[in-house]
Amino acid sequence: MGFEAVEVLGPDESDASRTLDKGVIVAQGPAEVAEPGGAWILAADQEGVAAKLATDLAARNQTVVLASRDGRSAEDGSGVVRTTVDMERRESWRALVSDLPGDVPLSGVVHL
Repeated sequence: MGFEAVEVLGPDESDASRTLDKGVIVAQGPAEVAEPGGAWILAADQEGVAAKLATDLAARNQTVVLASRDGRSAEDGSGVVRTTVDMERRESWRALVSDLPGDVPLSGVVHL
């Protein structure tokens, strides 16, 4: 599973007269953890919380679409795709979801 420096702490196994009991396994995890890719749709808010979350998710190998009422469709250099959505129209959201890349699963939709 990618763990390093594995050590088993427990009774001394060299003493054959002693019954083995409980032990503890201690290990160091990998230095870098690669998160599986996924797609996120974030509905933009006025305070910019969604924009910050979008940048953080993109930095973690996620495909992120930041939807707002008055944006323009473009990739902003951070890996976040900004697009316009009519927030009250189900068809507008349906079109946004259908345009997501098919090679990554939908991980979530966030409305702030």
